[in-house]
Amino acid sequence: MNAAATEEVPEPAQEGPGERLRSIREAQGLDISRVAAELHLSAPVVQAIEADDYSGLPGSVFVQGYLRNYARLLSIPDEPILAAFQDLKPDNDRQLNLKAAQVRHELRSSHAGVRIITWLIVIGLVVLVLTWWRGYLKWPMSENGMESAQEPIQESAEPEFDAQQTPILVPFAPQAESSVTETEDAAQIQPQIEEVVGAGPAEQAVEQAETEMEEVIQTQSEAQPQPESTIAVTDTASQEAPEESAVAEAVVEEAPVAAAPSRKAVVEFLDDCWVDIRDASGQFKLVGLQKKGGSSVLAGEAPYKMVLGNAASVRVMVNGEDYDFTPHTRGNVARFTFDPASSR
Repeated sequence: MNAAATEEVPEPAQEGPGERLRSIREAQGLDISRVAAELHLSAPVVQAIEADDYSGLPGSVFVQGYLRNYARLLSIPDEPILAAFQDLKPDNDRQLNLKAAQVRHELRSSHAGVRIITWLIVIGLVVLVLTWWRGYLKWPMSENGMESAQEPIQESAEPEFDAQQTPILVPFAPQAESSVTETEDAAQIQPQIEEVVGAGPAEQAVEQAETEMEEVIQTQSEAQPQPESTIAVTDTASQEAPEESAVAEAVVEEAPVAAAPSRKAVVEFLDDCWVDIRDASGQFKLVGLQKKGGSSVLAGEAPYKMVLGNAASVRVMVNGEDYDFTPHTRGNVARFTFDPASSR
């Protein structure tokens, strides 16, 4: 009976390094939060170490460092703790190696899905290259076809251009010989025209030609006594000249009385200044940066709308007298409407 009882009693489980550290900590009456603060770790990490749960912790090198520091904090030798950890380490390493082997097996290129995707990519690239190559070959052929199609058009257009030019150069020579030959040809052709078309339009054309010839002869005969007429014209012109000069003098004398002198407005710039000056009609504009020492005479129609950016460096003068625009100045910028005629 005693032998059977001894066989049924299970062997005590091997105590891990974390359990040893936890039991010693509890014996010394230390709290987990204090141990975590001393080891510069979080409380969940200390709890995982004491539970021998190293799956959520970094590599074995870091875990060994945590165990060594924990043993030194409890003032116990660290060799037994590290030896106990080494006894647990092979199982953990074997599990990690199995996981890595599974990952490598899943990522092998011999997988059917990976092969299909690879072949699809290769076929797509080949199709793209063939499409580009065919388009590259067709492009020069299309350009050559367009050039060959344009050449016959140019060749056929040249005879039409020559045919249009030839009748323009020829007809002017016969017209410059004489009017007598034209009338003779018209007299010879006239009976034929009357038979085909009728006498009405042809007779009118002949009558117009005869009247034009008579007018030319009359103008030539009247042009011979031209010197006498010119002498008469010069005599009358000499008689009328004093009268016209007298009228011109009267107009010149009356002009100063009719035109009243306008008031001249000048803008001078003592320093660089941006301005915007416009007259009432919109024809005169002075806009932009004006340099130091410059001046401008206001033209166009009054009144003027004026904006002076640097008002302190601007002088507005009417007939040599300064115009005071300080009431319209705000922050060294003057905005006002200016009429030289009403300024005093």
